[in-house]
Amino acid sequence: MSDHFRSFAFLFLALALLLTPLGVSAQETAREAAPATDAAYYLFQAEQLGDPGGSVSVRFEYRQGYHVVGTTHAQVNFDGAQSRLVQIPSSLWNRALLDGEPEDLRVRVYAAGLLVADLDRQELLDYNRNLAYTQGLEQDLRSFGTKIQCDSPCSGGCGPYDDYDCDGVANYTDNCIDDANSNQADCDNDGAGDVCDYLDATYQGSGSIDTCMTDKDDHGAYITFEHHVEQWMVDVSSCGAPSMWSRWVRMDNDCFSYTDKDCCNGLRNSIAAVGDDFMYWCANGIRNYDFCH
Repeated sequence: MSDHFRSFAFLFLALALLLTPLGVSAQETAREAAPATDAAYYLFQAEQLGDPGGSVSVRFEYRQGYHVVGTTHAQVNFDGAQSRLVQIPSSLWNRALLDGEPEDLRVRVYAAGLLVADLDRQELLDYNRNLAYTQGLEQDLRSFGTKIQCDSPCSGGCGPYDDYDCDGVANYTDNCIDDANSNQADCDNDGAGDVCDYLDATYQGSGSIDTCMTDKDDHGAYITFEHHVEQWMVDVSSCGAPSMWSRWVRMDNDCFSYTDKDCCNGLRNSIAAVGDDFMYWCANGIRNYDFCH
């Protein structure tokens, strides 16, 4: 380790100690202040996943922009059931709460390789409000912070047998309790009606995952290189949603006192994993240029 690097590292550590309360980081302090009962759920529908019958691998991603900053995997066992309610891991949701609802905050839900939901913080709140009566989660949702109003013009309140949106379908079975939809149309079979579904599609990757950028971020004291990849996504439901490119950061590399090329070369394993040549993507004239769709 060079003397220059040691000096940099010592200065960085000293600043961190000065700016952090003794023994507790700012994020830990905020996390302790968050209610312990916070919870968010997603309802997986067997029909949406082709009636798997047995166990299905699911993945929850917490994203900011193109960055995947938290991922949790789980198994959902249908055992012949038509649906399974799964709690979104608290580590992801609490982080969403702590970040103060930035515009680019999203939670993505995958099942059996399919993208079945892509929700920002408010959309996830609304989705869970809709589950309050269909799945008997009213108390959980109130603890979660969802404001459940009880002033329906069609009935005395918004309990399970009332009709909050006046569409003739009781709350406990209505797939959109705030938006009238007497036909209960749900083209992607995800349990959220078309009129209130934030992703009216079930997207599946088509073709390879390819490198499209090695991006440099200059933080002053250090630099970061990111490996950006993309894949063409197609809707496999009956919704007929347009196909689209999906882009994300597969890996990043922080560097102190490194040249741009050497820092980019630190992404070699990630670039090779998708079948691309790191020497090409880290070369002058290619490195730090955006080739993504």
